[in-house]
Amino acid sequence: MKYNTDFTVTAHTGCMSTKMNTLDSIKKAVEYGADITEFDLNFTSNLSPVLSHNPPAGGEVTLGEAFELLSHYPELKINIDIKSDKNLGVIKPLAKKYSLENRIFLTGVDSKFIDSVKKDADGIDYYLNFFPNRFKIHSKKYIDYVVKTVKESGAIGLNTNFRFASKHLVSSLQKNGLLVSLWTANTPKQIKKSMSMNPDNITTKDVKTLMLLKNK
Repeated sequence: MKYNTDFTVTAHTGCMSTKMNTLDSIKKAVEYGADITEFDLNFTSNLSPVLSHNPPAGGEVTLGEAFELLSHYPELKINIDIKSDKNLGVIKPLAKKYSLENRIFLTGVDSKFIDSVKKDADGIDYYLNFFPNRFKIHSKKYIDYVVKTVKESGAIGLNTNFRFASKHLVSSLQKNGLLVSLWTANTPKQIKKSMSMNPDNITTKDVKTLMLLKNK
């Protein structure tokens, strides 16, 4: 099967067997040629931004440390997957400090975070995290509902697990000016399935395999 290769590659945090939410993970994204690096954002008890999927326990990489490293890789875009909305207002000024304002965007933005993102992270693009009903994604009425939901959220597109998507859903969103990002395809089979849907982005921990398949 011939695949569309006009999509970006996001290196999921912990890519290429690195520890999640570390500077090493970011470096591996660069090493293997990813377009985007992804990491989780959480906040300590004193509201300091750190890279962590779970509530911070101490010793995490700070957002400032990550941004400082990323300032040395001007071609790499930055996907900040928010796990808390406690202090989102800190992202924009910190990104400006390192001249990263035009390289960051948010994922992890589900319905409970939308208001906080609009208020405290105004001006930063974000995808809506949404899980379409797998049994309805071939229904025009349901696809129209998904398109409307994403549009009304103010997001630039849909971020969803590849298992909840279809080629028709992806193309319908794109025809309405919305982007589609699929996660997290880690095996050759999962990657090929994701590629067959012609998304705008695919997120993976196995950047090497995805890049090989994309450039095949």
